[in-house]
Amino acid sequence: MKAYISKYALTADVYEVEGRLDGLVFRYQRKGIEAALLWCVEVHATKEQAVSMADRRRDDRIKSLEKQIHKLKMLEFK
Repeated sequence: MKAYISKYALTADVYEVEGRLDGLVFRYQRKGIEAALLWCVEVHATKEQAVSMADRRRDDRIKSLEKQIHKLKMLEFK
């Protein structure tokens, strides 16, 4: 079964893999290493779903970094 992985999208992009669904866990091999990820959270049936999740993760990461930047700007040293 073909699926799209979004878990590593911020560092390695969305990629396509072949694997099998075992309950809610999708098992696949990549570069000779077996991996297992949660279906519908990190693994998606279509590339559009995976890209949508990657966009959401990117936006969440940007918000988090903006909060960190704001805290650093407000920091005062005595």
